Amino acid sequence: MAATTTTTTTTTTTTLEPSSATPLLASRSCETPDDYEHVPAGPPRHASWVLVSWLQLGSTIGAGVLSMSSAFAGLGWAMASVFAVACCFLNAYCAMQLFEASKLVPEAHGIVLLSKLAVPSAMYNSFVDFLQHLYLGLTNAAFVLLMSNTLQYVFFDVLSLCRFSWGLVGCLVVLPLMQLRNLASLRWLLWFNLLTFYGAVILVVLDFLQHPGPSSASTHVVPPDLSWVDVFNSLSKFSFSYMNTHLTLQFLSEMRSPANFTRSIALSVPMQLVTYFSIGGFGYSHLGKTGNDLLVLYMTRNANFRIASGMLFVHFVVSFLIQGQVLARLLHAKLRPSTLNKTSFRGTLDWFLVTLGIVLTTLLIANAIPVFDQIVSLIGSLTVCLAYVFPLVGTIFARRLNKLRTSTSQQIVYGFIFFYAAVLFVGGLAAVIVTIARAPSSDAGPFTCASHIPAPAQESW
Repeated sequence: MAATTTTTTTTTTTTLEPSSATPLLASRSCETPDDYEHVPAGPPRHASWVLVSWLQLGSTIGAGVLSMSSAFAGLGWAMASVFAVACCFLNAYCAMQLFEASKLVPEAHGIVLLSKLAVPSAMYNSFVDFLQHLYLGLTNAAFVLLMSNTLQYVFFDVLSLCRFSWGLVGCLVVLPLMQLRNLASLRWLLWFNLLTFYGAVILVVLDFLQHPGPSSASTHVVPPDLSWVDVFNSLSKFSFSYMNTHLTLQFLSEMRSPANFTRSIALSVPMQLVTYFSIGGFGYSHLGKTGNDLLVLYMTRNANFRIASGMLFVHFVVSFLIQGQVLARLLHAKLRPSTLNKTSFRGTLDWFLVTLGIVLTTLLIANAIPVFDQIVSLIGSLTVCLAYVFPLVGTIFARRLNKLRTSTSQQIVYGFIFFYAAVLFVGGLAAVIVTIARAPSSDAGPFTCASHIPAPAQESW
């Protein structure tokens, strides 16, 4: 940062005029220039704003989009429509706050590093670090579970393997691709990610239209049997579905021109809304309250079912890679920071060992919590702080670090978001516990050698 640079924020009238070229830090462990040696280097800046927009879309329409019909069924048309829009713009708002924070603390190329550089509390920073790793681990476990399920669907009448075996096959596919060491390297996979996802959706829609479900499938503006468990489970699913705020600083750190980040948001948000409303509304209108999160399960067992399942498998592989890249960089920076961006034999070996550990750990978690609906609600409730609280706290302290204040109007907005996050955390976690306790004993238990092949559409309905 040049000493003569003047930056004016859009949220206050205060003008920031740094007096030296030394980056600003708040961490008590980084008070001298020598301490900057311990700040991990950022990845190469190769990503365009269009690529980042596709990354944002790809990271949100991973596992979360499959829970939309269930979320609509839990809340009904009225509340589901309101929260589908509100959660989308809430995540975009938090992302824009992090965009401001990145200009104030440019060394922060991740939510954890922003916390360490701006917030002078070791306990808080440890909590942010823990929750970031927990979220990424659980999310990738959900992708492993979905890879396992979709592989079973592809070979439903050919091979009969345990869920663990199918998950292991999926992990063997993912591990070599994880050796691509930054998000920009995945650009060629992003197109496959989006094309395969929307291709699977088209096949599902065509099958539903050709083989409609029962006319008795009912929908409601507000479900008459709405309970607090339904409300919080659905809100947790919305929170999980739109969550990519924690990746904002990672995206910015790889952009050639970070100033164009607002363009990325403007392009990705409408596509997110259209996708989620289309899939959630279509699934709810055709299946009512009985809809399973994996809409492909309700297809007729034919070639299209196999193709759609294969497309979803590819989609989940790429979604795993997007989240896995972030987790791998976090762990590599923590365990072997000196080789983080090295392409030498040692750096490549360290990266491989980190990614191998991630793949094996998520495989075990996926088999420990083998019900997709439950793992999605659990992630959404446990990590709501990562989506809404940590970005705003980091932005507040980034402003304080630069002697800027948070306006009264922003304090009111922040206070409302903090209250919503606290209620969702407590209520969502309680709802997940109740749901697991009420789950039928016939559901597959942890580490059981079960096949997740449901009855054909006509029998399921």
